Amino acid sequence: MFSPTPAATVLSVSLFVLSGCALSGSEEAERLSETAQVAQASFAVGDYPEAAQLYEKVSQTEPGSVSALIGLGRSYAAMGQIARAQSALDRARQLSPRNPQVLNELGRLALGQGNAAQALDFYEASLGYDRKNLAALTGKAVTLDYLSRHKEARAVYETGLAIYPTNFVLLSNHALSRVLSGDGAGGIALMEELRRDPVQGSQVVPNLAIAQVLEGRSAEARKVLKGQMSEAQIAALLRRAEEARRIRAEGQPIGHLVFQ
Repeated sequence: MFSPTPAATVLSVSLFVLSGCALSGSEEAERLSETAQVAQASFAVGDYPEAAQLYEKVSQTEPGSVSALIGLGRSYAAMGQIARAQSALDRARQLSPRNPQVLNELGRLALGQGNAAQALDFYEASLGYDRKNLAALTGKAVTLDYLSRHKEARAVYETGLAIYPTNFVLLSNHALSRVLSGDGAGGIALMEELRRDPVQGSQVVPNLAIAQVLEGRSAEARKVLKGQMSEAQIAALLRRAEEARRIRAEGQPIGHLVFQ
């Protein structure tokens, strides 16, 4: 995923917005302590230091809480404190070695550090325990795209979409994968359709702009980004997309540049 600034992940993949294995709604609220719920809320609004502090407190009072360790790992990762994130997630894995959510978080952390081979191992292990796990399916597909193994990535997206046919993140990243594997018109058409979604449509715009640049439609890309991000962010994204287009024209793989 292109990241015009260190703090912002632009593409809708947000590998780093992967979901699908956490508890939901009232079930989650019932099983989380009050402190953990406040930590979760802090993370949701981007207050990662506060979330980390609260998750640390929960993990001290509830040393067997895997969910607290996952939250702690996510919070430290969001602050760029990778060693502490790794430590928390490794501890979570020790407590629950077959937990798909723990494996997904380890995969996400590994890919964020550019270790795609290790990330792929984690996502495949997760799918070994839960073949329908949305986060693992999405993460595996993104990782394969990162490795420029686009044909394999599309097969994983298609497997995921057979189970979750309307999932926005899967659809958006599948569309970008189609562009990277040579189906520029089809990928862009799908993103244009997703863009009309009244709730999530804006999330696909960066993917759409990157696809347009890769297809030689830079003026259109700038137009769709207008009002979605700052001029500096637009310039950075377009500059990197143009560089990816140049490298692609030379016959070199660009998955690691796009799904960054």
